[in-house]
Amino acid sequence: MYYFLTFLGRALASLPDCVLSFLCRFAGFAIWAFPSPRMRLAKRNIRRCFPNLGNAECSKIAMESSARMVEMALFVLASPYLPEDYLRSRIKLSDYVRDKLADYALSPYPAVLCIPHFSMMETITMFPIIWSGKTPETGVIYRPFDSRGLEKWVKKSRERFGLHLISRRNGIGAAFDFLQKGGCVAVLFDQESGRAGVRGLFMDRVCSTSNLHGILAERSKSPAFVFYARRTGFWSSEICGDPIEYTNAENLTAKTSIWLENKLKSDAVARYDWLWLHKRWKSNCRPYNLFQTDVRHEIFDEFCALRGWKNIPRGSVISVSMPDEFSKVAALIPVLKALRKSRFDASLHLFCKEEFASFLSRCKIAEKVYPLPKSNLSKILFFWKMRATASDIHAVFDDSHFQRFCAWLMGSQFRVAITQNSNSSFWSSWVYRSPASASIEHISFEYENFLKKFGMDCEVDCTPMRDAFPPSAESHKDGTITVAFICGSDSSDSWGVEAWAELASKLSANADNLKFAVYGNAADSRAAYHILRGIDSVEIEDKTQLRGFSNIAESLVNCDIAVASDVGIAHLANAVGVPVVGLYGDTNPLRNGFVFDSPKAEVLPPSCPPQGGIPASKIDVDDVVKAFNSLFQQTN
Repeated sequence: MYYFLTFLGRALASLPDCVLSFLCRFAGFAIWAFPSPRMRLAKRNIRRCFPNLGNAECSKIAMESSARMVEMALFVLASPYLPEDYLRSRIKLSDYVRDKLADYALSPYPAVLCIPHFSMMETITMFPIIWSGKTPETGVIYRPFDSRGLEKWVKKSRERFGLHLISRRNGIGAAFDFLQKGGCVAVLFDQESGRAGVRGLFMDRVCSTSNLHGILAERSKSPAFVFYARRTGFWSSEICGDPIEYTNAENLTAKTSIWLENKLKSDAVARYDWLWLHKRWKSNCRPYNLFQTDVRHEIFDEFCALRGWKNIPRGSVISVSMPDEFSKVAALIPVLKALRKSRFDASLHLFCKEEFASFLSRCKIAEKVYPLPKSNLSKILFFWKMRATASDIHAVFDDSHFQRFCAWLMGSQFRVAITQNSNSSFWSSWVYRSPASASIEHISFEYENFLKKFGMDCEVDCTPMRDAFPPSAESHKDGTITVAFICGSDSSDSWGVEAWAELASKLSANADNLKFAVYGNAADSRAAYHILRGIDSVEIEDKTQLRGFSNIAESLVNCDIAVASDVGIAHLANAVGVPVVGLYGDTNPLRNGFVFDSPKAEVLPPSCPPQGGIPASKIDVDDVVKAFNSLFQQTN
């Protein structure tokens, strides 16, 4: 390896700059154009960090950064064999750095140099040949290589001009020795440090960041400077510096990250120079921690104090493909509330049916709610267009190959899904297979176990969404009690018109201040119509023309109690806090029962097992009246 690198470096050093520049541009374009996961990640990160830039500018940043990464790699190989005169003509010192070096010559002092990963950072190791005066003894902390040949070549090339490489494997004792002798220690501070680093923020997103420079500066009580190479042309740079005032290690760690963030936002040259293909945000990339925010060794408070924030921003994005049935959507809402607590650094983007969108927006459980088109072809085109805003994680809650395909089409980095019948992860990164016992548990437990398998560590909150849909102040001024009838379909297995009419008569006989309102969506309108025609002895209001779950919820919250078949609007009433008597038959109340902590009762046909299985048409009216009276007394 040593001899191969030597040969390759000498060959590159002998080529004209125009040839090398062309090679870098061509290789950078090839990296940018090839549809690799790493480049997709880089493009997604750029769009997330610069939301105000157009797609063309974001694409230009990705391509330019790729070219400069190749340029950096070739310079690393060729620089040991380039003449010193050539390097002096290409590398300059800023006025600030010159002034600091002049001050050091008069009065040496230790310093910690915080170096960002810009493309021409390698030229920093050559500043001793650019400055003719006294230079501090400088050590650079680096991660050693396993290959002996590669390690020998790196040490020989980087120590060529007097700098010393300090291996991370030897601890930080050698670094403190440099500082105690009045020397400098240089540390790359914008590296993803995995479990060894601290949890901080960069571009409003949680990442693991190195705090080694902070520890060195705090313990040695040394001043800290950001030391960086600003690219001025092909294999040319200006070495610059900025002082960083700090109070402790956490403060310095946060301030250097904020310095780099501001630099990338304000300086187009730095924006192109930074290596976007590095996996800077890798905190949630394992199946066991997708849905949790790691708070070990976190310094979020430091970032919030410096930024003036009360809470850290929700910079990451989790997309959720909602189920197609509203009863399942209602069961999922408490689980999503727990997910928001577990991933307090992430915003939720929900994709749902159009009729659910307004209701979910009012519930404020997500930052964005996207209504989906109705046809499958339109959905495919919709998700393809959403690739430009692809999320970090996409969760699919229906066991649907089509939904999993749409999530794949959108291009999210990680995709997880529920499946009942297969362990296959086709179209997904990972899947959760529901156990056989799931059929006797509420579906919300399945959703909860799904997210907990992938790291969610907060408990589910089943508090009704009363704040989102407060009742009208005029609703109870006349002292009447409004009973909602949510009839459901008019199939042979449902409760018939005669049963609803008999229920209204018996309830009215016990109280003279009752009035009734019949609710139904488009599929239920025929049954609701027949109920209205069949009941003429009591006051009853037709609400079957209401469309959209948000509009229906605004009306339902003004009802005092509801009697409902197992349909979506029944679960809507439960979600907004209305007491509900649920009529179950063929459907399984153990799995499809009400999930929110609103007052509720369930009525089954005589001799029906707990999991249902007997048509709801067999339910006795007197059993419903009994459940109604019990629930009404409980809530009044």
